[in-house]
Formats: sequence, structure tokens, C-alpha cells
Amino acid sequence: MFKIILVVIFCSSVRIACGEDSSGPQQITVDETTTDANNCECSVFNTSEPSPDHPSIMIQSVLHVECNEEGKATCAALCKALALAAHEKSPKILCAHLGDCNNFEVFLHSRICGSDWQFTGLNRGNLCCQKSEVIECNQQN
Repeated sequence: MFKIILVVIFCSSVRIACGEDSSGPQQITVDETTTDANNCECSVFNTSEPSPDHPSIMIQSVLHVECNEEGKATCAALCKALALAAHEKSPKILCAHLGDCNNFEVFLHSRICGSDWQFTGLNRGNLCCQKSEVIECNQQN
């Protein structure tokens, strides 16, 4: 249940290193002008099956891959490995981006070469945040 997103940590680190304010809920996206056609991207959504126009909680380009099945598998494996490596810190970082939520569930996706998002099988449920801080979930909601 606590399969978490390292991509969140990476994105937050980039924002801090660039001098951007990291407080409060924010959505992180990749600048369309810098996206390479062969990028592997990891993203967090609030659904396991996002539509093409569904907004992501965050998205990050992490690797250049070939636009084939091997590249797709490599990308998914990398996104999962990054997420699992961030297991301990991700609730705090996710709450910093989400602001307020109760029993929220996030789903990790990957894609290559601008294809559709593919659910990696990793998700985190029962995330509760208040004023961008992790709180104990109210089981009644």
C-alpha cells in the first residue's frame, strides 16, 4: 500500500534548485517546448485509467528510450523503481503538491514517445493532507 513516487522527490528537488517556491499545492509539468520525442515519462494521476485530457498531479521526463516495446518496458520499470525508492518520503512530498485531501489515492503511470499513459501497477491510497502537511486519515470520509 505504501508504494510511493520518487518522481515527486526529483521534481521537488529540481524546483528548489531552480529557486522556485516549493510551498503549497502545485502541479508540476514538463515544458512542451523541451519535450523530446523519445522521452520516457513518469506521471501521477488520481485514476488508474486517465483520459488523454485528464490532468496529472505531476509529470516528469526521466530517460531517453527507443519507441518500441523494449523502451516501454524499460520506462515502466524505471518509473516503478524510482517510486519504490522514495517509499518513506513520498507522503510528505505528495501532500506539499496536493494541499488538502482525505483518503486520496494516486496512481503511477509511464509512457514513451508521447503514447498513451500506462498504469504501472503501483498506487498509494489513504493519503490525507491538510494545508500541505500529512495528517492521520479520518476513516469516516
